[in-house]
Amino acid sequence: MSPETESAETKKRSTMIEAKTLRVPSSETIPPPPDIPSVPDTNDPVDRKRKRTLSPIHEDNAPSGLPRLPDFTKGASFQNRSHPILKTRDQSPWKTYQKEFTCDLAGDAAMVFNRAEPSRTFALRHYLECFHTEGSIYALCEDLPITLEDVVACDAFLNEARLAAILKQVLDGLSYLMAEGFEHGSLKCSNILMGMDGTVRIGCLEAIHRRHDSQVQTLTALRAMTVELMEKRPIYDSVTGVTDLARWPLESDAVKFLAATTSADSIDHLRKEPLIVKHGDSKGTLVILARLAIATTTTYYSYP
Repeated sequence: MSPETESAETKKRSTMIEAKTLRVPSSETIPPPPDIPSVPDTNDPVDRKRKRTLSPIHEDNAPSGLPRLPDFTKGASFQNRSHPILKTRDQSPWKTYQKEFTCDLAGDAAMVFNRAEPSRTFALRHYLECFHTEGSIYALCEDLPITLEDVVACDAFLNEARLAAILKQVLDGLSYLMAEGFEHGSLKCSNILMGMDGTVRIGCLEAIHRRHDSQVQTLTALRAMTVELMEKRPIYDSVTGVTDLARWPLESDAVKFLAATTSADSIDHLRKEPLIVKHGDSKGTLVILARLAIATTTTYYSYP
């Protein structure tokens, strides 16, 4: 797809949910942003009247590995609330945000900045009839500019510390989904987002659905993704293992983790593997890797 024909249609990666039903977004495109310099009143009473049946995950209580919604309720106290309040506005997002460009990032996303505070940048994704909401929802999320597919494509190979730092965050997100009765139906490197600080988040949340009793589907997808990260090549089946034994010896924790993906019966079992326990807190080692990945990545985009 060329930049000229790249659609501004956007998909959601911004909120984690407590959902009873999930609906597949339709293919409607984001309307073009008008030239509106004014900033809407943030005290709009509509914001306080509307209710949601689903609550987002904010930065102070989001599980690692799942996208977080920026907290726009500065100064508010949530000590006595089970969930923070999400502001909703019955208006176009272009009154508050201006689009700079669109790109393919675990689904199409419009990169925007706040008109009143240009230094605040977000990704904007478009959904229809999501989470019991009529009409469209435009959801802001963290600015996570690359995916694990970009990490695979760059020249640097992972070591155990970096592999563990990625997998721990993915496992944390998957564990949360499982606990809430969901699973991700399209778990792969191109659907896992990564920030410049080493943050890793599961994207393409429209692929989430009610899970089955067995976690085999998720474990199989995780195995293929792990091999792709280790070998830097796509895996098209759940049988292929690691072939570069010089880089990944059979006695290494990474290979033992990979073997565990075929014998484990749950995601939580994998979180106890030595690879994760020993190196799971090495998120900082991903920072320089993210810098390299974004420098060598070619992303489909359209501007403006």
